[in-house]
Amino acid sequence: MIERDIILVDMDDTLAGFYNGSTASISPPDRVSRTEFYSEHNYPPELHGSIESTYLAPGFHRSLEPLPDIHHGWHTLIENGFKPRIASAPNLNNPTCIEDKIGWVEDNMVSAFGHSVIDEMIIDKEKWKYPALALIDDRPTVAKGPNGNHVATWEHVLYGWENLPVVPLADTAFRLIRWSDIDSIIPTLNSLRNTKG
Repeated sequence: MIERDIILVDMDDTLAGFYNGSTASISPPDRVSRTEFYSEHNYPPELHGSIESTYLAPGFHRSLEPLPDIHHGWHTLIENGFKPRIASAPNLNNPTCIEDKIGWVEDNMVSAFGHSVIDEMIIDKEKWKYPALALIDDRPTVAKGPNGNHVATWEHVLYGWENLPVVPLADTAFRLIRWSDIDSIIPTLNSLRNTKG
């Protein structure tokens, strides 16, 4: 794959509904919109244990609902000459996290895009090690290298946070609110690709 065509795409809260899944134990009247990156930080301390036990349970990652329009977004990237590739950080405190993430991709992406989605999948916290044009990720600040160094070749496109016009601590100027808005980011990706020649 040519680096300037690769778009790395995060999984949790970018393709799969991690926040909603991790807070499923909270009764609907008590649920709040996400304003903090870590699920439990959106709730008082007495709820942290139930949230953590939910997302650390075996099978959790495979059970997550796909976010709306992920197939549309993936198709649109491909149609515009890009090569999307999943890049997801594992939670090593969840004993089945890695196999469940692979299973989620098998359940939700393979029928539409083929087994290569799994074959090319990256499960690694150090996303900066993988050459690409862009990384679409819901984390407001993504490490771009070891020890604060900037070695990543990609630009970070912040995904989601529909309820926040400005995301605290975000370190990127590029945003994609939802996959149905994918056409809005294509000109930016094309411009970045052109600068890489």
